[in-house]
Amino acid sequence: MNLEILWLLLESAGFIRNGWIGLWQRTLKHLGLIGTMLDRRSIEGMARKYRIPVLHIQDPNSPDFIRRLREMSPDLIINQSELFLREGILSVPRLGIVNRHASLLPRFRGRLGSFRSHAQTPPEYGITIHFVEKELDAGPIILQERLEIDPRSSYAKVLDILFGESPRIMLEALKRIEGPDFVPAPNSYQGTKPYPFPTLEEARSYRETMKKRRQRSRK
Repeated sequence: MNLEILWLLLESAGFIRNGWIGLWQRTLKHLGLIGTMLDRRSIEGMARKYRIPVLHIQDPNSPDFIRRLREMSPDLIINQSELFLREGILSVPRLGIVNRHASLLPRFRGRLGSFRSHAQTPPEYGITIHFVEKELDAGPIILQERLEIDPRSSYAKVLDILFGESPRIMLEALKRIEGPDFVPAPNSYQGTKPYPFPTLEEARSYRETMKKRRQRSRK
């Protein structure tokens, strides 16, 4: 992953902060039990805090992992990874696999939908909770919420807001699934394409866009 792209997207403060967070999390992993006790940011750290078992795997599509999942008989799985899930694992949970996507699907499917939403003119912000299917970010929509964010905000700030709102929106989506009359909304993704990670040219164009937004706000 190109560090220059990340620096352009996150800006100096966000790049430095995220770098320190990443370094700290890697350090904690090497500290064993002490690191586990100090970990307050990661999903694994939170799970251990509440005595929730943690299982490390390399491939969620592997037959061995799918077999172990079937033994657990989960009603629902919440996915928060960038890995493609295939039919084997998709068929395991009774209700399905749920994913959080940081854009208003079907717009900006794929990598960093939050960045695409922020960089477009005019920008738009939102979170979509949807079922996972074979096609990327194409499953039926459980809940979608539009958010109001200052378009002059750095992308790092936008991410903070989106991540901060995500637990509330996810919990509301899970309540909807439990409802006896729940029917997901269609995700009309046909004709759209999943976006890859931003290129260096796109990152530079984004910085120019942000410069113009902030200049206009000072006039």
